Amino acid sequence: MIAYKYRSGRGIKDKEWKDIFERDIELLSHDTIYIPTIEQLNDPAEALFDDSLFKDHLHTYVESVILKS
Repeated sequence: MIAYKYRSGRGIKDKEWKDIFERDIELLSHDTIYIPTIEQLNDPAEALFDDSLFKDHLHTYVESVILKS
């Protein structure tokens, strides 16, 4: 498995005083990921997601493939 970690987390502790890097390595070794709640994010923009492009593609697919069948 190849994994990319944006921030190392070395020396940084979570709310339970566990090393973030060690937590993430343990989770990856079990094929899981850590997803914080919105309140735990350190950047308000991290919680933003624009799904309009996906909706446009889905609408086009439904019209061209499903409705014409």
